[in-house]
Amino acid sequence: MKIFYFKGLKIEHTAPPSNSDRAIILCPGLPASYVNEKQIDMLIQKNFHVFLVLYPGYPNSSKTLFLSQNPADLISELIVSLRIKGMQGVYLNTFFLIGSSFGGSVVLNVKNADKIVALSPVIDYKNLYKGSLDHNYETFKNYLLKNGYKISRNGWSQLKKGEIFTFSDKSLREKALIIYNENDPEINPSFLKKFLCLKKIRSISIHSDKHLSFKNIPADILMVILEWLGESNIIYQYNNYITGDFNKTISKIVDNQSAIILTGSLASGNLVPESDIDFYIISERTNPKMIRKIRNHVVEGRAMTFRNFSHYARSNMRDMSKLFSSKIITDNQSLRKKVEKLRKHLMDKYMEIFLIFQILEKKRMEATHYAGINSSLAIKKGLGGRRSLGFMTVTYNALNDINNPSFWNSLGIMTCNEVISETDRKHIERFFNKLTQQNFSHQKAHELLKINKRVVDKYTNEYLFNKINGKYGFKFSKNMKNANINGYVKNMIDALYSSDPIKLVKIAHSYVKCKDAIEKYVIFYYLALNNNLPLDIGKFIALKFANQHSMNNVRRNLVESAATTVHIELLNLLARDRDPKTIYYAKIKLAKKDILSTKIIRYSH
Repeated sequence: MKIFYFKGLKIEHTAPPSNSDRAIILCPGLPASYVNEKQIDMLIQKNFHVFLVLYPGYPNSSKTLFLSQNPADLISELIVSLRIKGMQGVYLNTFFLIGSSFGGSVVLNVKNADKIVALSPVIDYKNLYKGSLDHNYETFKNYLLKNGYKISRNGWSQLKKGEIFTFSDKSLREKALIIYNENDPEINPSFLKKFLCLKKIRSISIHSDKHLSFKNIPADILMVILEWLGESNIIYQYNNYITGDFNKTISKIVDNQSAIILTGSLASGNLVPESDIDFYIISERTNPKMIRKIRNHVVEGRAMTFRNFSHYARSNMRDMSKLFSSKIITDNQSLRKKVEKLRKHLMDKYMEIFLIFQILEKKRMEATHYAGINSSLAIKKGLGGRRSLGFMTVTYNALNDINNPSFWNSLGIMTCNEVISETDRKHIERFFNKLTQQNFSHQKAHELLKINKRVVDKYTNEYLFNKINGKYGFKFSKNMKNANINGYVKNMIDALYSSDPIKLVKIAHSYVKCKDAIEKYVIFYYLALNNNLPLDIGKFIALKFANQHSMNNVRRNLVESAATTVHIELLNLLARDRDPKTIYYAKIKLAKKDILSTKIIRYSH
């Protein structure tokens, strides 16, 4: 167990025996009731990080007074901090709250928790002691003072008036469970019942002569709580075949000296049936032949030493971008630090290019016409698709220096900071929930995608452009083609959008000998996508970079470009490329089939 402090809170943290991204925060009643150690051990063995909090003003605490701040706001800020920084090298994705009595009031007012359990919470502080002969606020206050609490006079007055806790979170109906004692002597169960009826929150009632707390909760009720917390959340309903295949693969290959770097859908927690799994295994001993054996449509792994991985990320913007939005799983703390150091170095050096690259990727994917507006490919890459939503969270993390790869954690932070609304976040949850349903028809996705697009466009135009313009002195408008800027970023935009062949040739010649691998990669990446690309530049890309693995995506882009439709000899050249995917796509296009088909494009041996 480790103790740390956060804005007046004293927090006892106990980590589970193996890596876990789930946490339970215990919020006790007053005075701080000790919890049953066996129950704590049970939570830990269930692979939860457990945090027990003591509110400001607790006995022998600092000068911060109890109720000088709303405890629910402090817990909310604690969750944001833990989501950003993680704990003991683990990024925490899911936060469950359990609070009893006063702590039940606290947890029901924390808006960024995933699930909430309140044990006999106090709901109506105005009428808490109504009709009680033996107890009132003065006797309760004296009791707390006797136990060593330091109380804010103003905060105590607000508590009595019912002004601290509002219970206004509309999502309580979906994510809260209240357990109460029908005969609880410390609270007024009749007010609680009215609250449950009004809010339509699920509840369990028990009969006991004791005030209910986490310490004395019956064992069978505790098991019900754990079962409820363990139910599949709507945002974590993975495809069983995919995760089973992945776990089987990892267990055969990885040891405690290796690191797995998860990217894309798996890292974000958005693995839906049409998703794929991409990951890197960083190891000094792993045999690459083992990786080749398990490649298929679903799982694509790449094994390499850290040195090779570092070189790869430094020479390819696509993979550098994946590194920034990846999730690291390893017990090797030395290797973890190396990967984190590499990520920080690259983002410090290439932040400006990275952000513009993300914007251009979003713009060009949304401008592409997919075969079927609600096809799997359109839902992944098109207007309001999964990559659009990922673009939003990844750029937000980059701009705010948040080393937090989880998509859902990022949305939670963005909601707390009012960059997006709670309604927007709930809509995105519904969108992914629909995608995980096996019987879901993509034809029903149209309205969901339209709302997604509005959310992402609002974020881009009202937040992202303002931040980038202010930070780098650009003058971005909604139409990137008319951006009023100069220098390298202007060359990036021209490489993708310019229809002037002389300008395109000039840009290509300017960067062909560029010593910075990332800058060179990005320019040719977008030149390859330019529909007006001159034939000689297309041939140059196809031949000059034919043996460069880091340029595989650049040559694949040539296939997608309309230039290869005009210049059939360029397609024939790409059909003899050394990269299997480039050959695969080129042959499809030579057969006059639409490579932007209704299925996710995955190459298979």
